[in-house]
Amino acid sequence: MTKARIDAKFAALKAEGRAAFIAYVMAGDPSAEATLDILRGLPAAGADLIELGFPFSDPMAEGLPIQHAAQRALVGGMTLRKTLDLVRQFRGLPGLSKGEGPGMGVNAPPEPTQVHEAEPLLTPHAEPIFKSHTEPVLSKDRQPPAQPWTGDATTPVILMGYLNNVLSYGYDAFARDAADAGVDGLIVVDCPPEEADPLVDALDIHGVALIRLATPTSDDARLKVIARRTSGFVYYVSIAGVTGAGEADEVSVAPAVARVRAASGLPVAVGFGIKTPERAAAIARIADAAVVGSALVDEGAQAFAANEDPAPRVLARAKALAEAVRRARAPSKVD
Repeated sequence: MTKARIDAKFAALKAEGRAAFIAYVMAGDPSAEATLDILRGLPAAGADLIELGFPFSDPMAEGLPIQHAAQRALVGGMTLRKTLDLVRQFRGLPGLSKGEGPGMGVNAPPEPTQVHEAEPLLTPHAEPIFKSHTEPVLSKDRQPPAQPWTGDATTPVILMGYLNNVLSYGYDAFARDAADAGVDGLIVVDCPPEEADPLVDALDIHGVALIRLATPTSDDARLKVIARRTSGFVYYVSIAGVTGAGEADEVSVAPAVARVRAASGLPVAVGFGIKTPERAAAIARIADAAVVGSALVDEGAQAFAANEDPAPRVLARAKALAEAVRRARAPSKVD
């Protein structure tokens, strides 16, 4: 389905008269297993769409929470190829073993057969053990799901990250493998529209949306450039800064959302600076979607530091945010 899944989701939400809640998580933070648990739980927690970050060593648009999440993921061995495998498992597709899987383009040779994988961060030991003197390994036993996972075929999944990973993988190979895994869209933070045509060409062949960013400094002329060959939705960055560094103000965001919507003809999701249910609800009243990332990543980080399974805490926070977004446009009750 790829980008059609995004269009169908926003059409359904428009018919319901509400905005979407988009939850962001980092692939591999603190482990692939924990990320998969979170992904599988997010739709039931109320996430309408999921943004799945793939880690990069120099995430220039990120504040400290997501920077640290990327570092934890990289230490654990997460790659773009393994991120796609997480999406495959979320969709209920079989995982790919080494040597037969994605990323076999000329720019992305297969991984060596002898790879020393990082020790999993979730292990069934009775007592905590440590990977190093400072990094605890989660010891709490993880219970198997009550029912076998059959896959999620309806929740759109958007990958978000940086161009170097995709360029190294190979545009054509990435687009093919992303579509095969069930990825619906891609946000590349550091790929300007002027340089994006080869990537968009590859994505278009396989029906994967390229979702671009607009910012408070994007004037009307720039919005026309941003809107060209953008599909799915436009991601409006609500603050002039990095993720998690400020607070979105609906008064200043509302006219910007209207300008972006008019220029693109697409739904507008607002992210950066949304941490609380109150902020999420305020943005949901004026935009087509509210995106929350750092607040969820922070929950996972706190669980990791406490040697706890992060999934329950992340999903509980997601549920509170999702409920606020769902109630945002509901008529007020009059006593």
